[in-house]
Amino acid sequence: MKELTFLNWDVLYDFAIGGKGGKRIFKDIVHGKYGTVYTTDYILIRVIDKLIIAQKKDKVGQLLTILYGGIKEEPQLTDKVNVLKIEKPHVEEARRWFFGHQMDAELDFVDWSTVSLMKDKNDADILTFDACFDTLREIKDETLPRVVRIAVKRPKQLMGARSLFIVGMLSLFLIPILALASGYLNIVVQDIVYISLAIIAVALIIASVFGKRAGIATLGRLSK
Repeated sequence: MKELTFLNWDVLYDFAIGGKGGKRIFKDIVHGKYGTVYTTDYILIRVIDKLIIAQKKDKVGQLLTILYGGIKEEPQLTDKVNVLKIEKPHVEEARRWFFGHQMDAELDFVDWSTVSLMKDKNDADILTFDACFDTLREIKDETLPRVVRIAVKRPKQLMGARSLFIVGMLSLFLIPILALASGYLNIVVQDIVYISLAIIAVALIIASVFGKRAGIATLGRLSK
């Protein structure tokens, strides 16, 4: 059994939206598999922001109730998950690592702030889908802590944000190409075809930025 474990934002977000990977991890947390589990206020804020952008405000309340309790409910994971505050020394250290190792590891500022807090907790591991944390052991920097990623299987997605954006842009490019081809081949293409392609393209691009639910809502509004 692990003694100290950090919980990254991706696993916490997956749990908040009811993902199988996140739910499995939290079940193990409740059973004490990972010992004392920490996350940070930066991570919690990022998860809340992503839930709001994805139009899942109800999940925000549920997550905060689980971690801190509600008006009439006791917190469910008070003794299992501790939310630590990022202090000024962590910010300074994270800033130095972020600018010093941009070419060595694809970690953002929130990730580096987590690593700084992990340094305070000796021999702590991290629960995350992000394999970029594995590259830390290859960086020659004595100020970095020992970071071991607990491999968590990334939840399957039918199409990621980048793929949605690419398909959306391709749909937009297909409109003028189809118009030129129809003129060259003397084929009549109904206006509904161009309109449908435009609607699908806009919905996919919005979904890639604001989440699939926002894309579906946009598709519904534009189709009326």
